[in-house]
Amino acid sequence: MAAPGGRAAAAAALRLLGPARWSPPPRAHHPRGLAAAAAVRVVQGWDKRLGTEVVESEAGTLRVARRPAAGPPAGGGPRREGPPAWLRGASEQLAATFLPRGYPDTVAPGYLPYVKWQWVHHCAGSAHGVLASSFLLYAVGLTAGAIPTAGALNWVLKDGLGQLGTLVFGKYLGHRFDMSAKGWYLAASAKLNLGIAMEIASFAQPGLFLPLASGANMVKGLAWMCGGSTRSAFNVSFARANNIADVTAKATSQTISSFVVGNSLGMGLASAVGQDVALAYAAFGLCAALHLGSAWRCLAHVPLATLNQSRLQLLAREYAASGAVGPPEALAAADPVLHLQPHVPADLEPRVRVGERLAGPRGPLLGGRALEALVAAHRRERYLLWRGADGFHVLFHRDADVAAVAQAFLHAELLHRDPGFAARDAAGQLACAREAAGGFLRGVEAAGWKVDQTLVDDAASRAVWEVTGGADARERKEGGS
Repeated sequence: MAAPGGRAAAAAALRLLGPARWSPPPRAHHPRGLAAAAAVRVVQGWDKRLGTEVVESEAGTLRVARRPAAGPPAGGGPRREGPPAWLRGASEQLAATFLPRGYPDTVAPGYLPYVKWQWVHHCAGSAHGVLASSFLLYAVGLTAGAIPTAGALNWVLKDGLGQLGTLVFGKYLGHRFDMSAKGWYLAASAKLNLGIAMEIASFAQPGLFLPLASGANMVKGLAWMCGGSTRSAFNVSFARANNIADVTAKATSQTISSFVVGNSLGMGLASAVGQDVALAYAAFGLCAALHLGSAWRCLAHVPLATLNQSRLQLLAREYAASGAVGPPEALAAADPVLHLQPHVPADLEPRVRVGERLAGPRGPLLGGRALEALVAAHRRERYLLWRGADGFHVLFHRDADVAAVAQAFLHAELLHRDPGFAARDAAGQLACAREAAGGFLRGVEAAGWKVDQTLVDDAASRAVWEVTGGADARERKEGGS
């Protein structure tokens, strides 16, 4: 039996080691400013499973405490059980593998729906790609036992010719990808489906293997160029914390996982179809519909912040109606997908045509006197705007900057929607448009749009004009004398 003194010492030790509240240590030396603080709290997050740690300073005394676990809800009701630990752990691992760090705070709204539809898009494309590859191999003679020398040569030639076609395409059209990224992405999906259809057709027409396979490889190369280039613009639009590399890396992980599933589905399709071309085209049709549909759905969530023609028109419409503009994510769903400049989307009103030549194939857009009057009215501006039978036409000066481009689109929108504005004379309209354009451009920049440049494809048709007579000439003459 322990002595009474020993029992008292053991009880004291248990009290120290037990769940009793920890008491602060004796007051230690601290800087002068810390002692004056009544209460300073620093909350530092560690891990979702560990909770947070709270560091408090009250009159120079520090203590560390674990955040208590959530208790039962107020009123004494039953406590809601969360998902099991293994499910939480699995979801955290999936998020760490496929979502950028800090999601959702480090990406733009709409990122997760975009990723889901993008994953379906790649999965469908991979599935019918495997199916088409099997028919290419059938066409070149794999079922005969081994590919003969002629077949191997055809295979090499179709790759080489296809790659040359891709280089030519990139030379002439690569600069347009930024201007209409959504439209080119959808066009890339259509091109990929066309190339796969041509590969399946090579089996039905073995004598045309080289032209069909080469053409298919070229079309697919164009699709990969368009898709990869525009997808990089999408990644930039979603990055919100200088994390474009992380967003791109996670996009690669998402694509790889979709390819793994898509390749497995494609092998199953190829095995079920065999060499039946009719069945192959039926399976291809289902995959192509899913491929294009998911591409369309994912594009509705991409918040591109660059100012191309369609987005400038939508922003001008919003500003003319309410005096304010929303951020890129608010405009993502309304941004037309099928807008391959210089073509104007049919659902955008007013129809603003930019960069058309004054002397077109159907004759001059403006007569000599009308052009002279138009230039005289716009002598202080860096654009010409006039109304035609099919909408508004805009011609920019060679030195037109972002402010001039924004003013031109706002000018057209006000002419179309505001009867009071349209009732003014030309000088009054331009003065009002110039004044409104300043607030419009400031609002666009404040909403998060990129205003350092515009993506309006009219560089080849910009013009230079000057007024050689009238009031401006007299002013220059008087100023120089």
